[in-house]
Amino acid sequence: MTNKSNVNIFSLMIKSILLSILGIIFPVFYIFIPVIFIVESVFSGIVKIFSAFLGICLILGLILSPQIGIMFLILFGPFILIFHYMISNKYSVESTIMVTAVVFFLSLLVSFYWVGFTPESINSPESIENFIEFQKAALNSAGDSMGISEVELTQIYNMTVQMIPSAVIIMSLVLAYLTYTMASRSIAKRGGSIVQPFKFSFFKIPKGLPLALLLSMVLIYFFKGTLGDYSSVLIRNLVVVFGFILFVLGFSVVVFWVNKMKLGSILKFLIYVSVFLVPGFQLVLIVLGVLDYIFNFRKLLN
Repeated sequence: MTNKSNVNIFSLMIKSILLSILGIIFPVFYIFIPVIFIVESVFSGIVKIFSAFLGICLILGLILSPQIGIMFLILFGPFILIFHYMISNKYSVESTIMVTAVVFFLSLLVSFYWVGFTPESINSPESIENFIEFQKAALNSAGDSMGISEVELTQIYNMTVQMIPSAVIIMSLVLAYLTYTMASRSIAKRGGSIVQPFKFSFFKIPKGLPLALLLSMVLIYFFKGTLGDYSSVLIRNLVVVFGFILFVLGFSVVVFWVNKMKLGSILKFLIYVSVFLVPGFQLVLIVLGVLDYIFNFRKLLN
């Protein structure tokens, strides 16, 4: 049994090193790194597996650079630990996803500061100038004869920067959900048992979430005199996050009915692709998400 465990850990380390190197070219591979450590921790124990993870961070620091090794430790270390704790203590799927998403969000913020991606550097004249020059070069290469003024490009840059918090929150939620889904399936295939996540077609919003978001907006508006210009930025970020959640809810309703109607694979594919590519479809799904939250079209139990 010990030999088998050692073989699994050795295989885990090889896989994680390969994924880390591939992730430099294709960042999507980073999604699988916490999954393989979480799965193995269920069978081999968190102490042994996290020790292996620390060894991987050290190896990456020696092979690539110390900054990359520390970055991996900051990003995935707390995430793996809290994930193992939540599933080992059989917390609900919703609680696990929310808590691990918060932990990854905080880890991302720390990693941003580690690499020098701070508010001061983002808002520096050099960063804005670099963005403007890059966009001008991209427009020229695309043959855009009309062009965009520097004032407009600066406004676009500022708006993009202001929406970074909502983008990081959404990224954290998606990663937490994907990690739980992939890890639970892998654990089940190996004969393990954890609380299984809900099917995406049964996704629903916790009843208190819209009220919490609404109260947050009211409080931000109430204290806008203290917050100044940040109040409008915070409200816009909350609107984007809530809009994304409603979009996901609406998409899950579509998936539910598509599965219920037993449509062919090609038609399913066309419907799912249309959700992301057809202009205006995203707004329709947000509205559908609102209606499903109110009327519970799928008759899901609380």
